[in-house]
Amino acid sequence: MTDGTLDTTGATPAVRLSRYLPDPPEVVWRAITDREQLKAWFPCDVVVEGGQWAVGAAITFPFPADVIDMTLTGTVLAADEPRLLSYTWGEDEVLRFELSPEGAGTRLVLTDEL
Repeated sequence: MTDGTLDTTGATPAVRLSRYLPDPPEVVWRAITDREQLKAWFPCDVVVEGGQWAVGAAITFPFPADVIDMTLTGTVLAADEPRLLSYTWGEDEVLRFELSPEGAGTRLVLTDEL
């Protein structure tokens, strides 16, 4: 990611990262929501209740046992394909992925509310 900023104006601090990706939003959406594609870059497995990214769905984040014996939980807060995905990760963090078309690709903005 590039163009990272720290935002301390809200109720909780947030790290915001922005990056241009050469793929269209639909392709990037699959990279952030498809369980098999997430395995390529996310630090743990991502299991969404019912397999559907829908507001209110429960999520579990089991880490590989050889790395750490831990499973986090979360809840989908927003899912607007292929523009916005937001969910809790653990007890206090919120991850927010905003995708917008930019030229032939996508501007991805990831916000991690700490």
